[in-house]
Amino acid sequence: VGQEAPACLEGLAVTLRLARPPFHPQRAAVRIARQLAPALDDRRVQRRRAQDRVRRPRLQAAVELRNATWFNDKNIERTLRFLEDEGLPLVMVDGPQGFKSSVPPIVATTNPELAIVRFHGRRTATWERMARDLPTVERFRYLYDRAELGEWVPRIVQAARQVEDTHVLMNNCYANYGSTNARELAAMLAEELDAWQPNADVEGEPEPPAS
Repeated sequence: VGQEAPACLEGLAVTLRLARPPFHPQRAAVRIARQLAPALDDRRVQRRRAQDRVRRPRLQAAVELRNATWFNDKNIERTLRFLEDEGLPLVMVDGPQGFKSSVPPIVATTNPELAIVRFHGRRTATWERMARDLPTVERFRYLYDRAELGEWVPRIVQAARQVEDTHVLMNNCYANYGSTNARELAAMLAEELDAWQPNADVEGEPEPPAS
């Protein structure tokens, strides 16, 4: 499989969804988004290794794939079916395109309980550059503009309509870039929700996005 990241846990992100007040610790749900190494491609043995990486009792694991072969024309249907069969949410990703580790910005919900969208930025110059003199944070030094964030508003809404919970993670973790874009995207999604008319007399009006 080439050189795998240690235990395929690079970039591990843990999201806690706490029960609504009053808080009951035994009802807290732990969601883990596991970022698999780019070396894990779509070969059968690799699918089995990916499966083994994410199986943990009483934890809701989501999977971020980082090899383009999972999503090529030949494999994309099989990839999504594999995740659905295992009950694993796909982490939908925005990131640089054109690399072996690039994945397309698709909308796919593979578990009815959870959708995760993760923004890595689009800085192509440093995406696969792991030189010792380059701090890791430089890979993600990218501030999205409103047009780029706007591309994801309908995608996030589409995903949210299909699941119970939706989480959006900003991984462009340079200075305040992530928090800035998070506020901007939250405002854009709020505008989308405000524009939704629940009493509109339109046949087949969709349900509002999950909060």
